Amino acid sequence: MDTLAGQLPGVGMICNYIFNPSYIITTEEGAELFRITKEPSFWGGLFKIDKLAEVDSSEEIRCMMGLLMMIFLEKSRG
Repeated sequence: MDTLAGQLPGVGMICNYIFNPSYIITTEEGAELFRITKEPSFWGGLFKIDKLAEVDSSEEIRCMMGLLMMIFLEKSRG
């Protein structure tokens, strides 16, 4: 619905403010590690990352790299 309504002139800015997806990174066992949430904004460029559990530094770097890739893809989508 976000993609469809976002194509209409003027409506896209309102959709960026209303639709705010949230994603959770989990381990294979189901433990939640990080949550990324799109913040309300007219330009669609604000994301918040919350650390939900303690992880070792190598796992944290892998998660952050994956989150950054997802943010770039989400921002290019609109």
